[in-house]
Amino acid sequence: MYKHLFRFLSVLLFVIIICGTVQATNLELTVLDSLDNITISHATVFLNDVNIGMTDNFGQFYISQVSSNDFKLRLSASGYNDWQNTVGGNVTNLTVNMDRKSLTLKLSIYDSDTLSPIPNADITLTAENLTQTKQTDNTGSVTFGVTGVTIYTININSQNYPLRTETIEIGSANREAQYWLLSSNRFSFVVKDQDGMTPIQDAEVRLDTVLAGKTDSRGILNTQVGRGKTYSIDIRKDGYQPYIETRAITDTDALLNVVMSKVPVGAFVYAVDESQAPVSGAEVYLDGTLVGTTDKYGHYTLSNVVSGSYSVEVRKTGLVNTQESINVTKQGDEFTVVLPFETVGLTVYVQDKEQKFLPNVTILFNNENRGLTDSHGQISTNAKLNTLYNITAIKDGYLTVSVQKEFKQDNMTPTLSITIEKNLDWGFIGLIIVGALVIILLFGLIRMGRSKRRPHIIRKDEI
Repeated sequence: MYKHLFRFLSVLLFVIIICGTVQATNLELTVLDSLDNITISHATVFLNDVNIGMTDNFGQFYISQVSSNDFKLRLSASGYNDWQNTVGGNVTNLTVNMDRKSLTLKLSIYDSDTLSPIPNADITLTAENLTQTKQTDNTGSVTFGVTGVTIYTININSQNYPLRTETIEIGSANREAQYWLLSSNRFSFVVKDQDGMTPIQDAEVRLDTVLAGKTDSRGILNTQVGRGKTYSIDIRKDGYQPYIETRAITDTDALLNVVMSKVPVGAFVYAVDESQAPVSGAEVYLDGTLVGTTDKYGHYTLSNVVSGSYSVEVRKTGLVNTQESINVTKQGDEFTVVLPFETVGLTVYVQDKEQKFLPNVTILFNNENRGLTDSHGQISTNAKLNTLYNITAIKDGYLTVSVQKEFKQDNMTPTLSITIEKNLDWGFIGLIIVGALVIILLFGLIRMGRSKRRPHIIRKDEI
């Protein structure tokens, strides 16, 4: 019994193996570029619209079939048109050729100095035994039909410009590229200051008396010149010695380095106080060095300065030292320096006629309230020298007093004493006057009353 069962199971297993061999088929897929037959790696494989993987580095992918039915196979790769077809279930080996996408490449050509487009430039595009040649239009542009996943060589040729060769890789989308051409007639002037070799901006360059342009912030002017000619070169900038030279510019000349030295242009310093009055005898310092003093009109001449930036400081006793930055650009520049009046400490004392110090007295300087005197009748404040003040003392019961005072330079802290008097009490005085008048009136009435009561005495001359 067991022997028959063992034979049955063996036959059944053999049948299952045979059937599995017949139904299960492995498909070996190879993906190639239709143009050069190079394998395409990382192409995405879709089985019945389901993503099942990507080709390996050798462009291959293995599909294990579970039935003999036909299936839909789709391949997608960057830069290629999708491939799609129905594959029989019994196919074991399949090679697919994918076509590259048809794309466009737009090229724009410009002059590197003028930034203007270059028309009629010959553009040759080469790739894999395929060559195209076109000319740029009036906008300096040209468009080629290209294929994806392709490397192209670009040759750009235009009159008065050297040949330029570039390489560009086209991927999976349309491309645009811009290129500059450096004119073979291009010539550069590089202008620098002799002190520190810093660039000189806005220097005017003339060739044979014709203005070629001005230097930029780098001190450079790029211009067009004809080679093999002799030019009269004239370069000028305010505050600098002119550069004048006659020379030939040949094919081997690319630029001219010019070093310019500054010339003294002179400048004036005008010192005034805050009332705009000229300050004479003030010391003038240039970049920290004493160079002289102002005259009676407040002027000082900086005769040897060249164009540039400087630090000017003006000092005068009784005035605040003032420092300013000046920028000398041309002959005769004048710079006004205002020196404020110096401020000093001041003590004001207020007393009455008996020389008794009075507290709580309000002090005004030109109607500006400076505060109240303390218990000692004094107040500490400040005042500008050489300034006329109207100083007022105000206290209830006292007459308001104003004095004018101007404080001059002194080594000691200035003081000011103000004496104020009490107000007359006109009400009390009125009462006294009224009382006196009443007394006088009463006295008159009494005299009159006594006169009426006195008896009449007959005199002898009346008999």
